[in-house]
Amino acid sequence: MTALPDTPWQRTEWKRAKVAPDFHITVASVRYSVPHQLVGRTVDVRITGQVLTVFDGGRAVTTHTLAHTRGAYVTDADHIPANMDHTQGLWTSDYFLREAQKIGPATRTVIEEMITAKAIPAQAYQSCRNVLSMGKHANKLVLEEACKRLVSSDGTRRAVSYTAVKNMMAAVRKEAATRPHGFDQPAPATPGHRAHAPAAATRDTSGAYLGGAAQFSLDNLTKKGTPKP
Repeated sequence: MTALPDTPWQRTEWKRAKVAPDFHITVASVRYSVPHQLVGRTVDVRITGQVLTVFDGGRAVTTHTLAHTRGAYVTDADHIPANMDHTQGLWTSDYFLREAQKIGPATRTVIEEMITAKAIPAQAYQSCRNVLSMGKHANKLVLEEACKRLVSSDGTRRAVSYTAVKNMMAAVRKEAATRPHGFDQPAPATPGHRAHAPAAATRDTSGAYLGGAAQFSLDNLTKKGTPKP
């Protein structure tokens, strides 16, 4: 019998992941950084024990300690672009602030606070993207109103996050759906036009008679009894 190996056997697992514009990959709901030059590429990921190694073209490019908190970020400062003038294919803070301003000032404030809340701005970019995605199409006004309430200065200010914005948008929609609406009023008459008479359905005509102009002649009006049609 030979001696036991110095290191115990550890299970190895391989995965594939695409590098997002924030130069992170997602593995088991945790985001790990890679060199920013790899944005857009698909890399191989090897997990052995508590060590995660990323390979590009068979070459190891970075190693991280495995994290187990869902939604956590593991970011190596060496992976952050040193010169932000060369950001082709990358998400940047300026990009998200510009997109937020297109929706409204309150949305921009929320995005700005989400970015500044992180020591590494790139760790906020995915959440910023998710928030702005909720403002697509006809939802811009709802998103802006939700953000306005979150950053209100009336003493009810709340911490901003993707979840906070999502919940507030749901509250705005619910409030709009349950708000009572007044009865439709007839449009006011404009000069040169006669106002429309009230709809016939609002008058009781069950006892009315139908007749022409002859029914109101002097002879008919002076006859006793009810004029016949």
